[in-house]
Amino acid sequence: MKNILKFLKLKYVYIICAIHFLISCILSYNFFHPIKDNAGSENIAYKFYGTGLTLEDDFISRVLCWLYAHILAIIFIVLFWNWIAFLIKSWKNRIAERKYIVILLLFVFLGILTIVTQYPTMITTPPDTTYNYVYAKEWLPMYWHGFLTNVIHCACLLVFTHPVSLSVIPFLFGINIIFYFTYYTIIKYSGEPKIIKALIWGIVLLLMPETIQLLTYAGRNYMYAILSVCVLGIFMKDYLEGAEFSVNKFLVLSVLIVCLATWRSEGIIYLFFYPALLYFTYFFERHTKDMHIDKKRILKGIGYVFVVYLILSLPGKYGNDKYQGYDYFIINTPGPLAAVLADENANLGYDGVEKDLETINDVIPIDYIKKFGRPAVEYYNFDNMRLSRQSDAGNKGKDYVVASYRILFHNWKIYFKYQVNLYFQSIGVSWNFNLTSNTELEERTINEEVQRWEDWLMDYYYSGSDDISEKHDIVLIDKRTDSILSNIASRAVSKLNNFGWKYAGFIKIAVSLLVIISSLYFLVKKQWIYVCWGIILMGLLAIIILMAPAARYNYYYSVYFNQYWLLLFMGFQIKRDKLRCHSGGDIKYG
Repeated sequence: MKNILKFLKLKYVYIICAIHFLISCILSYNFFHPIKDNAGSENIAYKFYGTGLTLEDDFISRVLCWLYAHILAIIFIVLFWNWIAFLIKSWKNRIAERKYIVILLLFVFLGILTIVTQYPTMITTPPDTTYNYVYAKEWLPMYWHGFLTNVIHCACLLVFTHPVSLSVIPFLFGINIIFYFTYYTIIKYSGEPKIIKALIWGIVLLLMPETIQLLTYAGRNYMYAILSVCVLGIFMKDYLEGAEFSVNKFLVLSVLIVCLATWRSEGIIYLFFYPALLYFTYFFERHTKDMHIDKKRILKGIGYVFVVYLILSLPGKYGNDKYQGYDYFIINTPGPLAAVLADENANLGYDGVEKDLETINDVIPIDYIKKFGRPAVEYYNFDNMRLSRQSDAGNKGKDYVVASYRILFHNWKIYFKYQVNLYFQSIGVSWNFNLTSNTELEERTINEEVQRWEDWLMDYYYSGSDDISEKHDIVLIDKRTDSILSNIASRAVSKLNNFGWKYAGFIKIAVSLLVIISSLYFLVKKQWIYVCWGIILMGLLAIIILMAPAARYNYYYSVYFNQYWLLLFMGFQIKRDKLRCHSGGDIKYG
């Protein structure tokens, strides 16, 4: 009996985790069920995002999503209960730091209150979230938003079988990541008065328009940004503290890096720089002539990364090949192509241009591109009663992409100007390049398109939203109370966001320039880890600017948010270097 009690004392957290997971599996049995036969947005999710095909009978997709979601749910449950145990233990043993635990719990309470009071609008208003929720209820991935997005959604719903979990669980992860790295850079090491400095940093983050959305919305771009901050923070903290490299840490970092590389297409840059990040974080400044490098361990490590990459990327590749094809690239191109076709000075005389235009015309008629620009795909589909995206173009879709980018690369100046204009629009800056294009027509036709959605498709969508709210548990208290709370919370969040947006565009440009200048400073200092991160973030920004199909600010969230944190770590490094110079030696932390 004594041994049993001793075992329970040591392993009580994991016993709680096992019980939690068992209860979740029982409750989820009746929670996850097909809702594809209902009216409204659920059917639109199948017809519009089904890309001419349906996932309802895709056994492979369903099984993979179910398997990955259960694995991730177990990880979430283990992390959650270990977090609770850590807080209790810290409260008992770290009396001097109780005030920081109180601050963290206050942030947790206010954040969850913000999420809860805004429901159900956080599910029923953003169509992307609605579609993902619809698919997640059936253990199905929405490949358009990345296989991992719906795996996370399914895992959240498995941990706590209510739609509010789609936002609450990512929020708990995000707020702890933010607090953790704030603690280690501002509270623990920056001197007195610690709390004031931490609160100032918190207010700065809160005034950034993306912060609340990052922490409370369940979309891919928001969750991706928080995960990328986690990766940057681990590397930066370990570098500043001179942490040792370990196999367990390597495996965790490999999984996180591969998630970033496979979740969004531009994230492949993380995988490319991963070896350099490891080397400059854990080995470079400790390198000596006597240091032995075990080549077998390096090869084994590369093998681990390759296996992790295959495990995480193959399900997404399967779905993209089968259901999405080249549709994302297809919707990227009509806007800049219209700008090229409208410019009298465009280079449309190179060898093979006639063949390229003919290939494009087979998928999207050139007349539609010339007339409508960016929304040409939607107009063409509407006029032909096609609700699917263009993945069913098959090999023609691939040929279309090649032909489109061949024309754009022959007119790279026009292409560059068009994409930079989208970037400036996304951050609310009125700067733009003058293009001989149908920009005004684009805006008008986009408004017309929205009206067509409202007149025809959106009526169907809204009926589906009501159907989901009333029949599928997206009700917190009751419909009337939820509406009152949501209006109050939404107005408060809107005012805060509007204040932040007032100068957001100029702040973001200034922050990007500051990252470049700071990276050059560390290049001179030969502190390569900061140079690496500067290149990664600016490289990501450049890729997104060149590939973005529309002026949506959330495309850039992961870059913006990481820039704030990189500058914080850079500032701490500069302060540490000054203290080291004054003291005549190294400064030890931790």
